[in-house]
This record gives sequence, structure tokens and C-alpha cells, in this order.
Amino acid sequence: MLLTGGPGTGKTTVIKGLISIFKSLDLAVALAAPTGRAAKRLSESTSCEAKTIHRLLEYSGEEGSGMRF
Repeated sequence: MLLTGGPGTGKTTVIKGLISIFKSLDLAVALAAPTGRAAKRLSESTSCEAKTIHRLLEYSGEEGSGMRF
């Protein structure tokens, strides 16, 4: 799921609600953000680990190896 919206539209509230529902159903949750700063802010506001999209997908763009996930 991708959640977008401007400031003050309730993104954090929706995320916290979804995390609560998923945890009550004993489901795993992975939070991702486009930048390191956004991931840090997401972690702080939800008290759950958040990663950048590249780190979550384990992106490896090393020289000569091409793009790998």
C-alpha cells in the first residue's frame, strides 16, 4: 500500500491505526519511506522500525553487478 497526502491530512493517524490492526491480527508490518529523513520521522511517530525503500528491498547497485534487489 502507498499512502500519500499533504501536511495535516491524517497520514500518521492512518498508519498508526493500520499498524494496530495488523499487530492485533498477528501480521508482520514493514514501514518504508523514500528518504532516510522520512524513515526516521516515520519511526519516531509510530514507535516502529521504518527503512528507506531501497534498504527494505535490499537494493544493491554495486559497480559491475548491475541493479539487484
